Amino acid sequence: AGAGSRLGLAVFELRPPRLDGAALSLVMTRVTRAAQLNGFAVLVDAARIRRLAGGGNRDAAEDALAAVMAGLDCSAVALEEEPRDAAPGWRPILVAPPGDGERLEIWRAVAPEGAALNEGALAELAAQFPLGPAEIAEVASASPAFRPQELWAAARERCRASTEGLGDIVIPRYGWDDIVLPSDALDDLRAIAAQARHRALVYNQWGFGARLVRNSGVTALFAGPSGVGKTMAAEVICQDLGVDLLRIDLSGVISKYIGETEKNLKRVFDGAQRSGAALFFDEADALFGKRSEVKDSHDRYANIEVSYLLQRMEAFSGLAILATNMKAHLDQAFLRRLRYVVDLPFPTGDLRREIWRRAFPAAAPTEALDLDMLARLEIAGGNIVVIAVNAAFHAAAEGRPIAMAHVLRAARSEFRKLDRELRLPLGMEARHGR
Repeated sequence: AGAGSRLGLAVFELRPPRLDGAALSLVMTRVTRAAQLNGFAVLVDAARIRRLAGGGNRDAAEDALAAVMAGLDCSAVALEEEPRDAAPGWRPILVAPPGDGERLEIWRAVAPEGAALNEGALAELAAQFPLGPAEIAEVASASPAFRPQELWAAARERCRASTEGLGDIVIPRYGWDDIVLPSDALDDLRAIAAQARHRALVYNQWGFGARLVRNSGVTALFAGPSGVGKTMAAEVICQDLGVDLLRIDLSGVISKYIGETEKNLKRVFDGAQRSGAALFFDEADALFGKRSEVKDSHDRYANIEVSYLLQRMEAFSGLAILATNMKAHLDQAFLRRLRYVVDLPFPTGDLRREIWRRAFPAAAPTEALDLDMLARLEIAGGNIVVIAVNAAFHAAAEGRPIAMAHVLRAARSEFRKLDRELRLPLGMEARHGR
């Protein structure tokens, strides 16, 4: 619209009702004639044309778009999300998206007259959600009072659609009071959250961004056995930051076909970048294991996939978290490229006692639960939560408060699920029954 205005041309967006061959040819002839006679430029939204014409058929969509662009014999602008080879007669112009500073200026510009601006909150908003000018104006309209919390919630909702079909969107449920970890691991998690929150201040206003060779985002590896809280830790950070968590199943990303894994990873990173969501790659070993010695073409392409992932992580400006059960199997060169490596160990007895204490909500009726004795059961925190929930259902079925007998019954079931034998501390069986 701005370019048309400078040229003295109005802009007409092409929205044909149908895109079959004969109808499309007639539409393009009439549009061209009208543009030449009335002095306006035609705007072609390539993504819209593909959706109208394709119906899931990529070739049909591309053919329709080519016919539209070839049929216009007038001033016209086509919008593409990614660079492509220009059609004959069309000149490609790469338009860079606004950066954090430019988005901050747009947020200031759309603020209602007289509104008190929270500059720090606006800077965080501009850094977190890569919205365009029209989208920022739309989000701002959701909060006439221009309240930071309302603007953040509206921007988060507006950007969420960018992750559709990429993975599982997790709306974080857990906070800092819900997770039990050693103090050094908790310190690292809080540091990760602080870096993600204050990157606009440190990188943009304090000038540290100019000193970074690679990315200005935050990358972290959570390492530990199953059930110790890797996913929960990611949720805690995202809940603190007020962002969604995009959980990626790497088994669905990795492809046996050469080049497809990179395409899948590109879709994931691009979508996460547009959404403002944090990325969480579960079971990272599937792709991030030790790069093999090149013995054949398959080894070569496997290493290319890992290298591509490293490049995308370094270019990603958000928070990317990897989870693994086998840290020892990861390539040291890969680990060195990560900002944080957080070990989440199997909980000690003291930590297990605290997990047991928090596993029963204040509203739940309990009776003489021996937390010290339960803490002697060597089981991970995730399993403790499952046992507590199952024990509650046993008690509810009997119409009684949750007692040790219910917990031990649930514990036996959980241990059987893990193919383990429940070995009770001396005296527990006799004291609390079966």
